[in-house]
Amino acid sequence: MKRGVRVGRHRSQSLREDKIMRRIEALEKYIEIKELINLISGMASSGLPLIVEGKRDIESLRELGISGNFIAASSRPPWEIAERAFLLGREALVLTDLDEKGEEIAKEISRHIEELGGNPHREIREKVLRFKKDFTRIEDMSQFVRKLEERMNII
Repeated sequence: MKRGVRVGRHRSQSLREDKIMRRIEALEKYIEIKELINLISGMASSGLPLIVEGKRDIESLRELGISGNFIAASSRPPWEIAERAFLLGREALVLTDLDEKGEEIAKEISRHIEELGGNPHREIREKVLRFKKDFTRIEDMSQFVRKLEERMNII
């Protein structure tokens, strides 16, 4: 019988350790996404245009405290979006969705911006792509952050 108790205690300790590890992983992910949000916010507040696919993306980014000059790419050709962004400051941040369609839009717009002599800040998009397992649509980014905060009892 004592053996059964010992196994039960071990299993209980293992479950606690698993829970602690999940919280640590969530905290690390939270810190990483908050640093990324702060980076994007700083770039946006300095006047850098943020290119997104649509209104819901803008709403999600605003919920995260990011404000600035948003350009919705959903209804215009990529070259037109690139020209508009270039005219606003030669640089832009392309934050289209992380799915196949969003990737294609990002590549096209970025290519046009570069052809004009501008910088689409591909390195920032690469940082956003690290969260592809957590969300694929920019409009879901704020919900992802909220869930992390709830999991860690931050809010």
